[in-house]
Amino acid sequence: MLETEKSQELYHAAVALLARREYSKGELEERLLKKTDAYHEVEAVVERLSEQGLQSDERFCESFVRYRIEQGKGPLKIRQDLKFKKISEELISLHLDIARELWFERAVSVLLRKFPALPQESGQLEAKEKAKCLRFLLSRGFSSDIAYDALNKVFMSSQA
Repeated sequence: MLETEKSQELYHAAVALLARREYSKGELEERLLKKTDAYHEVEAVVERLSEQGLQSDERFCESFVRYRIEQGKGPLKIRQDLKFKKISEELISLHLDIARELWFERAVSVLLRKFPALPQESGQLEAKEKAKCLRFLLSRGFSSDIAYDALNKVFMSSQA
């Protein structure tokens, strides 16, 4: 098979993948490398797609952050997932900073969705429930500051 045929085949495979959803540059390269060992060709195809505007790490990052926020994930978890997908730190910071105002409200919302009976809780279970809620928010990728603030808001409103 000629190199140009291989490149064309890789290009069409990449376009088919991008037609279904956004991919980061790193993800797309990984997927295409499963079809061939020619790293330079894969790199050239992905670069061509990027130049044509068919692949964009910025667009991928924006949609990924929005999707993960809707899932109830926090900024630390989203940052980790984006690093795994080989997105640059600058892009990650840009898109997570845009959503900075959402994190507190999102943490409260996620907490109340997971534990709908929380505002009614009181008494000796309070410390145990707080610890459970804190662990939950931390596992979702919220920073400890945001998690404590969300817990205080929920427990303060239940005592009022």
